[in-house]
Amino acid sequence: MPQQGAGEGFNPHGSHHLRAVSADDADEHANNLTDWQQQYDQVSAGAFRGTLLERHQGQLQLFCEATSQAVRQSCCVPEGSLWLGLPVQVAQEIRINGRQAPQHALLTRPGGVEFELITPASYAIYGIVVPKAALLQLAGQLGCQIDWGNLGQEPLWQATPQAYQRCCQLLARCLDPAADSAPPDGAVLSFVLDLLDSAQLEPLAARSHGRRLKVVAAARDKVLADPQQASIAQLCQQLAVSRRTLQYCFETVTGQSPLHYLRALRLNAVRRALLRGEGRVTEVAAAWGFDHPSQFASDYRQLFGCLPSQTREAHAGMDVSVEAGLVN
Repeated sequence: MPQQGAGEGFNPHGSHHLRAVSADDADEHANNLTDWQQQYDQVSAGAFRGTLLERHQGQLQLFCEATSQAVRQSCCVPEGSLWLGLPVQVAQEIRINGRQAPQHALLTRPGGVEFELITPASYAIYGIVVPKAALLQLAGQLGCQIDWGNLGQEPLWQATPQAYQRCCQLLARCLDPAADSAPPDGAVLSFVLDLLDSAQLEPLAARSHGRRLKVVAAARDKVLADPQQASIAQLCQQLAVSRRTLQYCFETVTGQSPLHYLRALRLNAVRRALLRGEGRVTEVAAAWGFDHPSQFASDYRQLFGCLPSQTREAHAGMDVSVEAGLVN
C-alpha cells in the first residue's frame, strides 16, 4: 500500500516556506512529498536520485519533482483537493493510468482517488494541489466555464501551449530559491483557472484500452499476492489470455514487457523489505520468487546499482546510528 508522505518536522499549512529535499531511494523520495500517499517502484537500471522543491502557500501546495530513473508511481492526493501536473520534459513517454500523455498534456486527478504514473528517466514535473472548493469559488466569481464533471473522471487534458507555458513560468517563480517573494495565492489560482479554462478533453481511449488496463492490473495483483506464481506462462493461464495478448497489454499500458515490469516490481519489494530489516537477503529474495541467488544478485545490482547485501548493510548501519543516538 502507498505510504504517507513525511514532512520531516515541517509544518506546511499556512506557510510560504520553500523546502528542498533529495533522496537516493525511490520510496524515500516518494515519502518526501507532504500529505500525499505514495509508493514508488524504480523500473530503469542505475543509481536513483530524486529531488523535490516544495512550497505551501495558504491552501496551495506547489512543487517541482525530478527523478533520475524511470519510476512506477502509485499516488493519492488528499481528499477534497485537485492535483494538476505539468511535465517539464514532453519528448519522452509519460503514462497516467495507462494512457500516454501528449505534448502540453495537463494531468489531473481528484483527491482520495488512487492513480498510477509511469515516468521516464531524467524526468521532471511541476505540480499544484488546490482545494476544489477554492477553485469553485473563484471560478464563479470570474465566470470561468470549467468542465467539473469530466475533470473528476478524465486524467488527460490538452492545454494550449500559451497557457501551459505561462503556468510553468509562474511555478518556476514560486519555487525559485533566489526569489525575494512568491506570487500571491490569488495569482496562482487565476493561472490555474486560465489553464483549466483553455484545456480540452483528450479524445477518449478506445474501449479496448479499458480491457488492457484490467489485464495489466490483474497480472500485477497476482504477482504481488503470490510471487511464486510469477512466470509468464502461469499468468497467461490464470488470466485466460495468450502470451501475445499479455505482451501487447503491457507494452501499451506500461511501455515495457511483462517480464521486465513484473520483475522490477518484485525487486523493489525486496529492496523495501531489506531496508526495513525484515530478514536475510536469501530469505527475502526467495519470498519474492527469486530462487537463483546469483541471478537475483545480478538483476538487483543492474537495477539499483548496488548489491542486495549492501542495501541490507545500509539498514544495519541506520540501526547502529539510531541506537547510538539513544545512548548519547
